[in-house]
Amino acid sequence: MLRLSWVRMYFGHLLGDATMAKGNNGLITADQAKAAGAALGECCTQLAAVSEIEAVQGAVVGSMYRLQAMAEIAKVLNTPAVEAMIMFAAEAGAIEVAGNVRGDQVLSVSKQAVTRGYLLADAAGPQFAIISGKGGATFLVKEAGHRHKLRQAGATQIKATAAALRMEPRANAVGKFDMVLSGVASCVLRGETITVERSVQMPMRLPCYESDGPDGVEAKARRRLIRDLWLTISGEEPTGEMIEPEESDSFNERPITMLDEPAQGPSAAGLYEATKNEVRDIANAIKDKSERQAVVDLVQGLEKLETLQDLADHEAELLAAADPFSHRLRQLLVELIQYRRQILGGA
Repeated sequence: MLRLSWVRMYFGHLLGDATMAKGNNGLITADQAKAAGAALGECCTQLAAVSEIEAVQGAVVGSMYRLQAMAEIAKVLNTPAVEAMIMFAAEAGAIEVAGNVRGDQVLSVSKQAVTRGYLLADAAGPQFAIISGKGGATFLVKEAGHRHKLRQAGATQIKATAAALRMEPRANAVGKFDMVLSGVASCVLRGETITVERSVQMPMRLPCYESDGPDGVEAKARRRLIRDLWLTISGEEPTGEMIEPEESDSFNERPITMLDEPAQGPSAAGLYEATKNEVRDIANAIKDKSERQAVVDLVQGLEKLETLQDLADHEAELLAAADPFSHRLRQLLVELIQYRRQILGGA
């Protein structure tokens, strides 16, 4: 929880310096809140239109429009009254804030989140959490934030379920555990049902403590599934604020995506992604940085092979590169090569 002392100190500073009239709650009046919201809404609409500008006038022109829209958003967010509302949102729990985050970090990171399209307050709960680590403070998008982006894209009937299957010791990491879960998320977009799934055959693994019950990890799994649903619809890659601290972005984790119900068993692409996720989990546990990077390089090298002939030419080389790895890791890499062959049209 936030320390009320610095929150009140900040409010006192604002109330002493601000020239804008405040309401009875010491913040801003309803009319001022409405005006600020309208101004932010207009700026965010301009920001959302940049992709269309880029398509017509090119990336350079689009980037200038993007900067202009961001500057207008900053102009609104930097007013003392709106900063006071940000601090109040943190104190009231509309923004989730870790205990080691300073007041100035709450302001700067919240502004970043708003610029990325997230809300300071949502009836469904906080859209983002502010955390702090060695690299400084940043924000982590929560389930409500991903659902907001889906709704903004026109999605309806957004649903997610997850179930813990079992807990397993993490490979090559003494004392660490993973919860193995299945789950599914879906929504309706332009009349089509879009689904991402982690089945019993191709589950997800999330870090946990041996003493953890299933509820908290299942909630995290639902958030991951909703995130994957947004990534599928938007075509975006997972950015820093979408990746939880214990996750790694060394591998590009993608969901298994379907329209309506799958007609047959797991596809080669789905099996490839599930196997790659398991490789990623093992790689994350390798302490030696050069060895960990060697695993990443091997997988990335495999994905650069775009024809069956390319794969045939380099398969022996890939297998030789995997030789120093553990037996389980070599086994998984052999499976990756086989699934890659099937994806490229081979048997």
